[in-house]
Amino acid sequence: MRPTPIFFALSGIIAFGFFYGCKHDPVYPPGWVPPLDTTGLGRCDPDSVYFVNDIQPLLARSCANSSACHAGNRPAEGISLINYSGVMQGNNVRPGRPDNSEIYEVITESDPDKMMPPPPYSPLSASERAMIRRWIEQGALNNACNPNLP
Repeated sequence: MRPTPIFFALSGIIAFGFFYGCKHDPVYPPGWVPPLDTTGLGRCDPDSVYFVNDIQPLLARSCANSSACHAGNRPAEGISLINYSGVMQGNNVRPGRPDNSEIYEVITESDPDKMMPPPPYSPLSASERAMIRRWIEQGALNNACNPNLP
């Protein structure tokens, strides 16, 4: 039995729907361009926030130290903040979109039952929250710089 024109037409419609029918949020917002230097080998740009230099030490001190919730073998809610891959898991961070990033939402939360870090831990300062926001806005890169370079 030979394929009929209807078979080919239906196959084409199905193929078209399969490849073009699914829409997803872009990972980066429209028009966003990543910074050129993401190697972390250069000097520190005062307008950039670096994961290794700025964000990881902050998270380690506030959220992922040995007595905090998001470290160890059984981190709270399965969210480990001890390294970049753990921070980037799921919707914890949406590069370029701090207001859609779980990590930013919980550090700016005012409800004591939802805020992070939870009481009795000290909340992050306004400048620390702003730094995390800027890092996310800048693409939430796994970057570093050398503060000893002139």
